[in-house]
Amino acid sequence: MTLRCPVCNMPIVPGETVWRCAQGHSFDVARQGYVNLLPVQQKHSLHPGDTPEQVRARRRFLGAGFYAPIAAAVCELLGPARRVLDVGCGEGYYLRQFGQAHPEAERWGLDISRDAVRLAAGADKAGHYLVATAARLPFADGSFDALMSLFALTVPEEFSRVLTSGGVYLQALAAPDHLQSLKELIYPELTHRPKDLTPALLAYDGIQYTYMAPTVFEDGQVAYVQEHLRILSGFYGVLHPLDGVVPYRLEMQAKAAVGSCANLYEFWGSRLYDEVMDESHVLVNLASQEYAKAVARYLQSQDLMVTCVFGE
Repeated sequence: MTLRCPVCNMPIVPGETVWRCAQGHSFDVARQGYVNLLPVQQKHSLHPGDTPEQVRARRRFLGAGFYAPIAAAVCELLGPARRVLDVGCGEGYYLRQFGQAHPEAERWGLDISRDAVRLAAGADKAGHYLVATAARLPFADGSFDALMSLFALTVPEEFSRVLTSGGVYLQALAAPDHLQSLKELIYPELTHRPKDLTPALLAYDGIQYTYMAPTVFEDGQVAYVQEHLRILSGFYGVLHPLDGVVPYRLEMQAKAAVGSCANLYEFWGSRLYDEVMDESHVLVNLASQEYAKAVARYLQSQDLMVTCVFGE
């Protein structure tokens, strides 16, 4: 197994008490046996991921056997695999069950929650557990012949990179009505979208989205951007981050006549401005010039638009 340093991407040499790369970056092996490969620059909060209380509650729930049929299906579907990675492993329930059914397999699990990984490693000495982000998996290309992501975030490019040619990817998603009664108690309004749509925040790959790193957002951060962030689209108009979109290729500056309108700027008119400007009259602009000018041309004297410039 070739591991990659999360800081410089150089190979890591595992040791009994510390792992090091050729550039001198070192990572201590915790008492429970896991290694923290989540550097501060890849964190988006002081304590990413699930809290100790959430982790313990999940262990009690899973330990009661409610999801045992799912674990059995995982063991059957991935049975032939020799080297398995569980991304978003939590407290290690599924990887542990797989190890009991297939003790000959080499098993790796990672999660962004240190509390979850600590519990997983403490209960499964035969497995290998890391604190790391799915957005930047600390493994060389083609390291695994099977990868599972069970009720966790999906990062297709990274998952494909670390799988061997012909490797198996197993994903489990929650049904639309999963935990419906609990959601109704927490959220004032529920939005349902088909599973074949991609949330707008994850559908675009410009530099703004790269810097935000939405794939590692926690629930509070997702809720914040859903309330405060709006995404401009030549095809859809104005999107909330969790609005579902299908892939398309249509830039705002495309030479596309729509009805009697000569281009998309004329088609959308002031509707984008009307949607994104609120009673504060303050707008923080993260968009490119191509999209920003669709709003800027309608600014009023009382409006303030602050533009952020991103550098490579």
